Amino acid sequence: MLALYFFVILIFGFRDSDGNVSVRYLRLPGWEALHKRVHAELNGIDGPYLFGDTLYQVNKDHRLVSRQVSRGDSMLVRVNNEDNDAFYVHLRSRYEVEQAVYPQPSRLLAISDIEGNFNAFQSFLVCNEVIDTNYNWTFGDGHLVLLGDFVDRGEDVIQVLWLAYSLEEKAEEHCGKVHFILGNHEILNIEGHAKYVDEKYIRVAQEISGEQDWKKALRYIFSEHAELGRWLRTKNSVEKIGGHLFVHAGLSPETPGLCLSLTEINDIVRKNIGRDLYHEPGDDETANFLLGKTSPLWYRGLAAKYKYYLKASEEELDEILDYFEAEKVVVGHVVVDDVATDYDGKLIKIDLKHSRDKCSGDTKGLLVKDGIAFKVDDLGNEEVLEDEDLAVY
Repeated sequence: MLALYFFVILIFGFRDSDGNVSVRYLRLPGWEALHKRVHAELNGIDGPYLFGDTLYQVNKDHRLVSRQVSRGDSMLVRVNNEDNDAFYVHLRSRYEVEQAVYPQPSRLLAISDIEGNFNAFQSFLVCNEVIDTNYNWTFGDGHLVLLGDFVDRGEDVIQVLWLAYSLEEKAEEHCGKVHFILGNHEILNIEGHAKYVDEKYIRVAQEISGEQDWKKALRYIFSEHAELGRWLRTKNSVEKIGGHLFVHAGLSPETPGLCLSLTEINDIVRKNIGRDLYHEPGDDETANFLLGKTSPLWYRGLAAKYKYYLKASEEELDEILDYFEAEKVVVGHVVVDDVATDYDGKLIKIDLKHSRDKCSGDTKGLLVKDGIAFKVDDLGNEEVLEDEDLAVY
């Protein structure tokens, strides 16, 4: 009879901070503590998690094992999917903070909001000839833009991050480039917010960190002590590539009023990356702006009206473009039915609900080549998005 005390008593619909409708449960007092103590568990092959020279992995028997590695080693990353995908990662000796501005490459491919979905990510890259089936870079001097929210909700988050990590060095060997732009969910993980995290990651974080508190454990596996945590801290929240501004959520009309360069914006975000200024603003108003509701990580007003603000006007978007000397803005964050444009082609929206299956035709992104923008899918199909309106100037 006592166990009934912890049962769910009410179910209701809830729209989360990303605009997704999900089911929420009203639980009696004490349920959450019980849930956190007994429910989270390891589940299938996962990792690796690298801290200094110690590598942790979850094996097929759902056990966390560890071993010592050296910086010159290559790590094998296995994926817990139907194809048993696997690839090697060469560990970097050091990391450098990314630049904020780049010239227009011959080809540019962008995709957003993969959310731990390895199947969608891998098949999109293969079918658009960025990599081959052996994970070799085949995109030449092209640039690949990963527009944030590659973590949370999915079950292959760590493998997705290691794939992005591994492709950076391979791209540079061919004069290409991988741009990993931070999204709000990368920041949430660094801050230790577990709301959208698959619970197997909570369990592995607890075992590695020795912390039972969910927030402390999650913060540890994305901390500066973790290889992936160090790597993510070199990334930007907004970059300009040719005439395009790439930003996960959007740029508020108030952004030009800060009188900051893109490099300065990124430096402020990086300096405050572990602080939850969205929910707990501090004394630095500029930092509050750049990591809070109006930040490049969260602001969705270019794509839609939101509860905190109206949709930006075309004049306001023009002011943003003029200030940064850009022609277009590319965003994720707000889910759309298809890759789409707005404001007469000045805004391109690329956040879709990607398929969980490979080569479905439902995983899509943006390709810019020869001055023309295309929407592309994970079957290799290309369709002109909008002829001359989307030319690169």
